[in-house]
Amino acid sequence: MAGVVLEGVVKAFGDTTVVERLDLEVRDGEFMVLLGPSGCGKTTILRMIAGLESVSAGNIVIGGRVSNWVHPSERNIAMVFQNYALYPHMTVARNLGYGLSRQGVDKQKVARAVEEIAQSLGLSGLLNRKPAQLSGGQRQRVALGRAVIRRPQVFLMDEPLSNLDAKLRVDMRNEVVRLQARLGTTTIYVTHDQIEAMTMGHRVAVMDHGRLEQVGSPLDLFQRPSNSFVAGFMGHPSINMFRGSLSAGPGSRMFLGEGIRLELRNVDLGASEVLVGIRPQHLVAVEDARNGGLLGACVGQATVDFVEHLGTESFALLSMANRAAVAAVDPAAMISRGTEVSLFCKQERVHVFDAVTGRRVSAQTDGTAGSSE
Repeated sequence: MAGVVLEGVVKAFGDTTVVERLDLEVRDGEFMVLLGPSGCGKTTILRMIAGLESVSAGNIVIGGRVSNWVHPSERNIAMVFQNYALYPHMTVARNLGYGLSRQGVDKQKVARAVEEIAQSLGLSGLLNRKPAQLSGGQRQRVALGRAVIRRPQVFLMDEPLSNLDAKLRVDMRNEVVRLQARLGTTTIYVTHDQIEAMTMGHRVAVMDHGRLEQVGSPLDLFQRPSNSFVAGFMGHPSINMFRGSLSAGPGSRMFLGEGIRLELRNVDLGASEVLVGIRPQHLVAVEDARNGGLLGACVGQATVDFVEHLGTESFALLSMANRAAVAAVDPAAMISRGTEVSLFCKQERVHVFDAVTGRRVSAQTDGTAGSSE
């Protein structure tokens, strides 16, 4: 096994730069998730590590060796694709063992390896079937097995679960995590799904327009996003962003904007126009303001447009000051469309960003932040 280090990596197609001076270290045995919207350069990074795309500038170091010019077949890397990429004319057994056969491994050893990996992935009864006879989840397990059987030093996974239905995606997510933990193989996993990133990765690298915005543990990115983009991309439902201005006060500053009035502390005084981010879990809507209790300060008023009940929690879509917002509501409360509510939040649950640069300007966190190291 081996770590992967990207040193000032740039990728350009003609005049278009799709990856800008990327510095990233993936530690030996780590499960690193590359997260970002479509077109942010995630898959291109994966393809450069695999050797399927050349590097315009910088170095890709795999296992301590600069690998820019190393042929893909000599990098000892296995890649799992979104579309499975199985050989349709081969049985499951032949798909699983094909890589070892190509390497000249003895047939009996290939057969033993195929049986072992098939048993571990629940494929033993499917070895004589062809891909067309398998479900999506079964095909994905075959694709994983084909990668694992070679015992590579690095796994690269390009949105491997995106074609599966919601329940199967959750099951396969758990299966991939367990498999990686058992093997301890360095894994780089690409996704645009922040729930996948939050639940699977040891660390997450958030990308936007070819730039690395922040890297850290899932909890760290959620609790202490470095800028408004990361704050908006992490968390579900998405964070509420209120644009407004700060006025000075004794030991604090008062924020006023888009229906929210909130006293802020620990804010960099260099910013006057700011974005205040409050996650729906921390913005609580109650019908009777007297029931605010320990919810924090009352920061605004709103009208309920819709309530989404998710079992153990409920969220209300709100109209306030000509904009929409989302807040948590008590699942047992009789709140419905048209209900007038008061909004409460605790000051320490608020994120503040410079409205121009998007840079974080507050010291607040959603609780105790984890380390990004």
